Amino acid sequence: LSALAIGTIEVCSRKWLKGNAPLFEGFEPVMDSEGALRKMILVDCSSDDAETALFKAVKSPIPVYLAGSLCTSLKERESLIEIVIRYRLSDVFLSGCSIEDLPDSFKSNCHSLGCTLRELDLDRTQSHRVLPSLHRSTEIELSLASISDPWPQSKIHERIISILESSDIEQLVIDTGITENSASIQLTENQVILRLKKKLAVEVQTKLESHGFDSIVM
Repeated sequence: LSALAIGTIEVCSRKWLKGNAPLFEGFEPVMDSEGALRKMILVDCSSDDAETALFKAVKSPIPVYLAGSLCTSLKERESLIEIVIRYRLSDVFLSGCSIEDLPDSFKSNCHSLGCTLRELDLDRTQSHRVLPSLHRSTEIELSLASISDPWPQSKIHERIISILESSDIEQLVIDTGITENSASIQLTENQVILRLKKKLAVEVQTKLESHGFDSIVM
């Protein structure tokens, strides 16, 4: 069945394969710790025009693809499968929708093609605000910087510092999600939030403070 599904997908994608798509223009595959080359994209599933505009402008280490109704649109899912085939993608990061909400057939096709679906949980950061963030693009970039596969976890603090150096935020709130105060965090307009595991959060905070950046761990 998997072979039949992939064959069907390949037939449907022929028109795409004949075109010249610039999705990966300026981007290179990333080598993981085992020496394998990973080709990845970030898919913005948000139907919010303002959010979509942010994703277009964000400084992302991987290409950004817009699919505003991935969970409900068969056409959007077919288009994404075509891209997975064309570029032989290893990872697809989703923002704005949950993997659980996607049809099992779509997830099965991605798996058959050797592509792993992963979530970038940006909606959670907005739950800590009364008003929309003034530094939403920075929060997106920080979330990408905190990904430890395929990028090395030991270099997370360097990636975070690089982003903070070009921002004007006053404080980084590192949310470990394990304290009583975590659920009730309310951010000011000049704070941004990033979620990390407790041990890593403490390590990152120490590195940030040594470089003069204000941060707290919750």
